[in-house]
Amino acid sequence: QLLLNETPWLIEANDATEQLRQIASLLDTYRARKLAEEAVAQLREMQQSDGGWPWYKGMQSSYTVTLNIVVGLSRMMQWGDVGNTEQMAMMRIDALRYLDTEYLRRNSKHVDQPDYQDVCYLYVRSANLDVPMSAETLAVYRKQLDAVTQLWYKFDEIEKAYAAVALFHSGYE
Repeated sequence: QLLLNETPWLIEANDATEQLRQIASLLDTYRARKLAEEAVAQLREMQQSDGGWPWYKGMQSSYTVTLNIVVGLSRMMQWGDVGNTEQMAMMRIDALRYLDTEYLRRNSKHVDQPDYQDVCYLYVRSANLDVPMSAETLAVYRKQLDAVTQLWYKFDEIEKAYAAVALFHSGYE
């Protein structure tokens, strides 16, 4: 009850009837599925030909935005029952190809010194190993995972968490 009382959409409700209506709306699975389908359609429309997503329509693809969207798509596909999973799978594959290309471009000089974005990439890519990487991407990916095992103590908390998940998904113990 306390948690519900602290949510912004409930605080803004004028009376108990409005609160109940908003709770019912939150739990309406049909509505939730419809909203998810609409969101996926909007993402499909905004995805660039290179596979990435921009911050805003008309801008070039953003590595960071694309990383975050792939995380969301992967989670939605794992949850299931969110509409056109075939379309989401194709969007994810195209996005991973974009990320792999950008990852290689970014890491031509500092393979042994992974930065925050590299750790984010390792985290995202480790959760999507079902989509094959090129031999070159895989080699850099493995080198950076090895570097992470040596440098993890220098990372901040979120980087350590991402690194731990990436290492686990990639078979490190």
